[in-house]
Amino acid sequence: GTVERLLRMRLKLAGRFLEQSTFADASTRVSCTCSQYCEGQCFAPACAPCAASVWSFPGGADECFDPGPLGSGLLCSTANGKESTTPCCTDSKKSVCVLPQDACCSSGSCASCPSYRKTDLFPPLNVTDARTFDFAKNECREKGHHPAEDARTCSTPVPKVSHSMGTRDRKEARKEARSRTSG
Repeated sequence: GTVERLLRMRLKLAGRFLEQSTFADASTRVSCTCSQYCEGQCFAPACAPCAASVWSFPGGADECFDPGPLGSGLLCSTANGKESTTPCCTDSKKSVCVLPQDACCSSGSCASCPSYRKTDLFPPLNVTDARTFDFAKNECREKGHHPAEDARTCSTPVPKVSHSMGTRDRKEARKEARSRTSG
């Protein structure tokens, strides 16, 4: 009930922090196994929910409605804070989230992998009325609000955070966020 809803909202807020984060060392990569990836347990900083239009193709409904690991949709990489159409996790060594090469999930699809059990932490985006898919036009569309809005409306603006921030900087950012909520 209420606790579960609150935890989901907090996880969506954590997703906003991840979107705005970067690794202190730009060459750092998260390596995922196909099991981790297909179960929705592997992602990296600088990844954000893909725009609905990314899934506008024949057969794109499943991806359109997939809530992804953070409840706001499958993740795409970001470049300089701007959303891209490139999946967050790929088999490219340039990706921030690297999938194994020549494995069942290398393409980004888990269709040829063994049946991994995906954790259904969030309902599909068509159930939450966040997205619709027009099968006649093969278009994925945002509907009403995006589930990430739930986190945005229940919280204050997220300060820019980087994994390279020192402890003192993080404490200052937290203090600044707290002062906005209490004042």
